[in-house]
Amino acid sequence: MQMSHSDAPSEKDMQVKGDHMVTDEELAPVVSRAPTQVSQVFSTDTVDGPDMRGVSWFGAACLLFKVQFGLGVLGLPKTFDALGFVPGMIILLLLCVVSTWTGLFIGKFRERHPDVHSAGDAAGVLLGRWGLELGGLGLWLYYTIGYGGTILTFSIGMNIITGHAICTLGWLGIGAAIAVIGGMFTRTFKLMQYMSYAACASIGIAVWIVAIAALAQDQPADAPAGETINKDIQAIKSAGFSVALSAISTQVFSLAGHAGFFSIHAEMRHQHEYRKAFLTCQAAVCANYIIIPCILYGKVGQYIASPALRSAGTLIAQIAYGIALPALVFSTFFQAHFSAKYAFVRCLRGTKHLQSNTAVHWITWLAMMGLVLVVGFIIATVVPFFGDLISLSGALLGSTFTLTLPGALMIYEKSKDYDGFKGYLAALRPGNGPLRRTIYCWAAALTFIGGLFVTVGGVYATIDSIIQSYANGTVGSAFSCADNSGN
Repeated sequence: MQMSHSDAPSEKDMQVKGDHMVTDEELAPVVSRAPTQVSQVFSTDTVDGPDMRGVSWFGAACLLFKVQFGLGVLGLPKTFDALGFVPGMIILLLLCVVSTWTGLFIGKFRERHPDVHSAGDAAGVLLGRWGLELGGLGLWLYYTIGYGGTILTFSIGMNIITGHAICTLGWLGIGAAIAVIGGMFTRTFKLMQYMSYAACASIGIAVWIVAIAALAQDQPADAPAGETINKDIQAIKSAGFSVALSAISTQVFSLAGHAGFFSIHAEMRHQHEYRKAFLTCQAAVCANYIIIPCILYGKVGQYIASPALRSAGTLIAQIAYGIALPALVFSTFFQAHFSAKYAFVRCLRGTKHLQSNTAVHWITWLAMMGLVLVVGFIIATVVPFFGDLISLSGALLGSTFTLTLPGALMIYEKSKDYDGFKGYLAALRPGNGPLRRTIYCWAAALTFIGGLFVTVGGVYATIDSIIQSYANGTVGSAFSCADNSGN
């Protein structure tokens, strides 16, 4: 009798060890978690379509770095000013450790579930259809609003470089036009990885120029002229609940690239190299996040400028923004790519059009990218409190994807390993199994609970900030031409 394709043994079913054929029952702990080519979202065998499995480990490291690291690093000293240096640094170090742990877990989770393409799919594994739809919507909104934030940052940079040469709305339009050109015709992370090399280098150099310039100056550039300088540097500060939660939320947001880690992992050619790529990225991110805020807080204190690249003065800001232009340009369509790719895969998954240059493929891609670009541009130009909206998105969605979702996925995976949720709860009891297992289970639970706490607290603090802005009359207006660079 002829054996059908579905009946034939596969790599997942058996391995050869010497002359002995080893079955999956004998290798269940290893083989059951190994991804197969068939179950992957994208195929490596593409002839007439985009290569969506072409990202190298170094390219992945740069993409992972860029999805986290940006000009926001210069906002971290403000969190020290709010919390005090010691609590601020302790919390930042803790978040660096936890975000590294959850980022590594995402790679392991995708190895177990190679059909997961995005954070939305991961939420679907947890909660079924409701999780899939809500997680997907959250991912789409997170990066669509993030794209709006990148064109706003581009407009700030151009206003600083040119001295507000044209209406700010014009710079927003130019940023959106760049996103259209870059986004419409960049369909894969394989191509974007090469662009990310220049983006990572430019943003890193720009940030360090500001840090070194601030270190070399006798007094903070943003300090009021003719007044006694009081940097107000304190080891511990008594911050109000809203201020403290806002500062913690800002630190979490600075590390909140995890929503995009799933998609980058899915397009790696050799996905087992994700760990190396991520640790390389995270070492660079965490080192910069620790060293630069220490330099700036120590030299500038409470006189951190807004935007932060102005902390060493206008001239240094112009130089820094000029050097950072490749990163600003890249970010406009890099952020939009995550939202568009998520919707694109949802539409064409399982069809021949996903990786073929068919009319359906191109129409779907252009439509999904166009939708993101239009919605993000409208939100960025119409919403008068867009800065607080970005903060709200970070508090609600960034902390969810960075802490809450990975924590929940850890609990889910361990529950399967320990014969259900009751087995997981039993593993929490000290002495009921290896100490390492108990620590892991508690860490997963605390990550989940901590994520919920930061989400709720951050949303509360952001909404309070919006209310205060309206009460103080500091809310901007829609379609404004005003200079947003702080000059």
